[in-house]
Amino acid sequence: MSSANFSNVHVSDGEMIFLTHYEKYTVDVLRDVTAINCNFTRSMSFCGGFSLQRLSGFLPEGYAYEGKTLPIRKRIKDFLDLLQANIEDGLHCADFHEIKSKELFIILSAYYDKVELAEFFSPLLGFDVEFKDLILKNWQNVD
Repeated sequence: MSSANFSNVHVSDGEMIFLTHYEKYTVDVLRDVTAINCNFTRSMSFCGGFSLQRLSGFLPEGYAYEGKTLPIRKRIKDFLDLLQANIEDGLHCADFHEIKSKELFIILSAYYDKVELAEFFSPLLGFDVEFKDLILKNWQNVD
């Protein structure tokens, strides 16, 4: 997998990678994969109200994002398997998806430390995601 920010990242079985919708990716798929699309705002918080925005303080000095993968720990896999089954069963309610997005962040904070999460979500850290969303949604409407 490659993008403007990294190249030749291999995502192995049992790993996950965070991809933003702001970049284009080149992906060579060697076997079946499952992709989960989770939309959220930068104001999303982890357990205890710890916000995504505060993760930038946990990035190692000089850290440069190069396609950080994380191992999918057992409880994360259990969550994702059940989520996939619910979606395959036709559960497409917006309220359900909002609750599951919040639950995912809580579970992530329980099974990964703040440095791992900061590196994983680093493509979102350091700039205003909501402002960028506004620009991307409305750029064609500018005269």
